[in-house]
Formats: sequence, structure tokens, C-alpha cells
Amino acid sequence: MKLNELRVQDPATRTYLGSPSILRLSNGDLLATHDYFGPGCPLNHEGEEHLTSVYRSQDNSQTWRNVTHIANAFWSSRFALEGTVYLIGTTQEYGSIAIRRSEDGGAHNYHDANRITYHRLSGFRRWVAPWAVRGTADCQSRRPLER
Repeated sequence: MKLNELRVQDPATRTYLGSPSILRLSNGDLLATHDYFGPGCPLNHEGEEHLTSVYRSQDNSQTWRNVTHIANAFWSSRFALEGTVYLIGTTQEYGSIAIRRSEDGGAHNYHDANRITYHRLSGFRRWVAPWAVRGTADCQSRRPLER
């Protein structure tokens, strides 16, 4: 299988890429995301890690382009449901759970669909990593990446 780089981060920046996620849309495009962490990463007004980047490939991962950055999105995963792309994660490290939706195919705009502070969830203290979302008919194409 041929592998293509999505992004390379210079180690000298002391910014690292984490929480990778990839989703194939119903039109065949791929969306990929990652967040940033480490001593050199972008921080929000509270001094917390909080930024996720979104990339799109229209040629089965041969090339990628950055389409947007999402502030206050960390440890996030994506899924699609009925033509809408959702991003679910936290607002920052150990932050509130946030669900955002993109009605433009994940291209640019991610609006808050719901934000829940973890204090409101009985017995649920922290969300500490992204997880896969399964069970939706539109979540992924059954077509594998070509090798």
C-alpha cells in the first residue's frame, strides 16, 4: 500500500499532531483531522490546547489540502449522518464535550450542534481521547482505500 503524508510538523516547533481521524464521504472525498499538542502548540485564552485542522482529499489520498481550522475542538472524531458531517470532541484538554456540524460537506463551517459540560453527565468525569463513531448508514462508504 502506498502511503501519502497528510502533514509533517517540524519537531523543532515542539508542537505535535494527535487524535487523527479520517472519514470517507458519500461522494468519495476523504476528510482527515488532527489536533495539536505539546509545549509549542497554539493555546486558547485559558492557556489550553484547543485547535483541530481539517484536510480534504478528492483523489483518494494522493493529495491533501487544508480546508479549515476549528478553535475549541480537541480529541475530536468525525462522522456523517444524512449528508451532514459532525465533529464530536471536547472544547479543550479536559474541556466540555462539544458536537459540531458542517452542512457544507465538512469543507469549512462547523457550527455548534450541542455543547454539554461533563459535570452534567452522571458518573462521567472526563473525555480523554477521540473514539470511533459507528452504526450510521452514511458514516463511511464500504469502498476501501485503494492499495
